[in-house]
Amino acid sequence: MHVISLGIKEMGPGCVPNVNTRSDLERGLHFHLRTPARAYKGIQITSLKEKVEMKKNQKGFSLIELLIVVAIILIIAAIAIPNLLRARMAANEASAVGTLRSINTANATYETLYNYSFANGLPALGGATVAAGVVAPCTAANLVDNVLSASNTPSKSGYNFNYVGANPNVADTVCTSDTTYTITAVPVTIGGTGNRSFFTDQSGIIRYNPTGAVPTVAALPLQ
Repeated sequence: MHVISLGIKEMGPGCVPNVNTRSDLERGLHFHLRTPARAYKGIQITSLKEKVEMKKNQKGFSLIELLIVVAIILIIAAIAIPNLLRARMAANEASAVGTLRSINTANATYETLYNYSFANGLPALGGATVAAGVVAPCTAANLVDNVLSASNTPSKSGYNFNYVGANPNVADTVCTSDTTYTITAVPVTIGGTGNRSFFTDQSGIIRYNPTGAVPTVAALPLQ
């Protein structure tokens, strides 16, 4: 039998340097076949360990931390929301007082402009805009905005207004004006859109009721 010599040189770790018999060749081939599997298995084990370590190092929020954050948000909301509501009600009350003053001023202008008495209703104080130099008719004097002049009971900025003209001027057969009037402003929602209600008349004095109920001429004057 001839001896087989393949003359395989060393090629690095895992290689069989000298193969002189068939059994040597088979053992070498078996070695080569097993080596990659062992190496791959080692890589898998290393990769799995790295994943475990990464999961251990990842940190999230605990339930207690989340509850603390929620509690802080609720505390801030409990402080901020009432203050916001109070600020809104104060703004609505200031707007209502300003509206009453505007109507008083409009009625004073109406009385002077038409040489009669006061308007018999808010629609007479409103109306379309007229050209410069043209006097608006006394039935649509264009002295207040369209929101207020839509009716005698308009709503604006969280308040319901009610205009009542009385004691008609018998000498006025053109504008049917009144010699007296009253206006009330009551919150749409007491404690929600406003706390106080307001009253005024031809005297120009603005009065208020701290309870929000419909005020009268006997209510306290606003300072």
